[in-house]
Amino acid sequence: MWEAISKVLTSANAREILFFLAVVLVAAIVLVKTGAVNIRTKHVRIGKAEAEREVIRRQVEAAHDFIMSIEGKIKADTSQYNGYFTKYILERVYDKTIEWIMFNHITNSTLYVQDKQDTICNLIYTFDVGEDFKTPEFKKRMCNWVAELIDRLIKTREIYSKQGE
Repeated sequence: MWEAISKVLTSANAREILFFLAVVLVAAIVLVKTGAVNIRTKHVRIGKAEAEREVIRRQVEAAHDFIMSIEGKIKADTSQYNGYFTKYILERVYDKTIEWIMFNHITNSTLYVQDKQDTICNLIYTFDVGEDFKTPEFKKRMCNWVAELIDRLIKTREIYSKQGE
């Protein structure tokens, strides 16, 4: 391999070959940046970056709205610092959801949803929450909220991906 490279670089038309490769590389970069070329696989998306950013922004907004609305659905003791504690826990759940959005592999498969439900339950139970929040009924509510959140994120991606095409 190195011999072939040395022969090409020492040949009489080495400048033309390097110039050609540079032009092809620049052309490929320009095509991808303008969105004329779009490579989309299961794990990688190249091209149409603005449309992808818009989808992610919309998912982040949907996640924020959904998670912050949970505060009104639970009956937390908001006297003194407990209101701030509830908001802190919801912010941590929101941060975890942003990680999911960044990794961009959100699916509604049963195993994925169960894994994310367990992740959120474990995250919440790492805090010193009240006994009302440790009941099986509340855990079921949390699991339902996580499943609903994942469903909402998937629908948001589908809606805004279609608009970007």
